[in-house]
Amino acid sequence: MLGCQIAEATGIEPETWLCQGQLQAAVEETYSRAGIKATPYGWSRLFDSNDVEVLPNELRAFDDTLVVGTELSPLLRHAIHSTGGIYIDSHAHPVRFMDDLFLGFMSNHDKVHSALGRNAMAERQVYRAAGLLVAFSQNQMRSQLRAPAALFTAQRRLDRSLIKNGKVVDGPSLIEQNLDVFKGYQQIAVKSHPTEYNGAIIDMLKKSFPNTGEVKSNIYVLLSDPNVESVITVSSSTGLEARYFGRKSLFLSHEPARYLWAGDDSEENSFWGIYDHFLAADFWRHSLADIMNVTAPDGDVVAPKPNRLRIVFQQFWGYDAVDCETYFTHAPTYRRLTSSHAWDIFKRFLVR
Repeated sequence: MLGCQIAEATGIEPETWLCQGQLQAAVEETYSRAGIKATPYGWSRLFDSNDVEVLPNELRAFDDTLVVGTELSPLLRHAIHSTGGIYIDSHAHPVRFMDDLFLGFMSNHDKVHSALGRNAMAERQVYRAAGLLVAFSQNQMRSQLRAPAALFTAQRRLDRSLIKNGKVVDGPSLIEQNLDVFKGYQQIAVKSHPTEYNGAIIDMLKKSFPNTGEVKSNIYVLLSDPNVESVITVSSSTGLEARYFGRKSLFLSHEPARYLWAGDDSEENSFWGIYDHFLAADFWRHSLADIMNVTAPDGDVVAPKPNRLRIVFQQFWGYDAVDCETYFTHAPTYRRLTSSHAWDIFKRFLVR
């Protein structure tokens, strides 16, 4: 996605490594050297380790090398840094209700990290986008909540955001240890992860709080609902998003990461929120000018396009219900179908 722009900016054709391609053998060797099985729990033990000795030679030879990566593990970032390399790491930013997904960027090189920050978006834009979703929810959709509530947003049992100190945080156990935070609410609403039903958490909370129930409303409709007084989560990014809707948020374990916006002071190990500038070669020219020769700026800008990265990554995180599907539900054909027996036939076709 970024190789062409980096090549244009530097005049150097980057070498591309893929986890399921060139890196597959190195990954397998890493598990072998560490004496750990290649399982999700083995992965969590290696993920934020500082023991670079478990890495094979090709993952410990980064002197005079620039690594531009996506979701680099803390172990790999440490290996690059400790061997004299420079990295730029990125991942999908946890605020996912803008017109498109955007990315968080950070670097271990101070000047590069500061240069990245000059392209950061202003946080006020996020508040404005949240305001539009609140207006949409009031006009088009209603959540299931009928009383003031604490909203617990559940996560998948295995996710990088749950890894802490070499272990996957056990959500149910952590909830059981922190039941006091759920006291005093008229209602406790549990929103399961879109790809994984969290029935165990619902049952656990019901034992202590009979006013617990599952909600299936869209997450952004829920965050827009004034009945939501607090958002409680283990380490889900929805805890960060909730703040832009005026909701209090509580992380039972830890926040996913530290994020910075335009005008913030540069901080180590923090990610700048950057919209689509990185799709232009000039972004890379400006970001890398302090560490290497770059080509002349071309002034090209990226034409705005909603959902560009959502489509590329095939990840909508619930935003499709308040954007793409709205076009469908307002189409005359859809309205005729839903008001007739033909809709039942159409649904059977979709299931097949």
